[in-house]
Amino acid sequence: MTPGHRNGKPSGGTFNTIQDVKITLRLTEDERAALQEQAAREGVSMEEAAQRAVREYVKGVQHRGLLAAAARRVMGAHGEALDRLGR
Repeated sequence: MTPGHRNGKPSGGTFNTIQDVKITLRLTEDERAALQEQAAREGVSMEEAAQRAVREYVKGVQHRGLLAAAARRVMGAHGEALDRLGR
């Protein structure tokens, strides 16, 4: 039984735990080689290099979404003026 759990359910209290999730990542040989080379350049494991890549990808996608939302707000508020300036 895991501490703080009874019958597979939390037994109260607040726990700040980080759980690792294991996945299988299928790469082409070229992708694997590139990952291995990049990890070696950074002095980290291939696993750490892949984790960094995932974090950077997610952060980039989130950032692009925020930029797009900001652009829509600006266009909604100032679209007419921007149109006139663009002529």
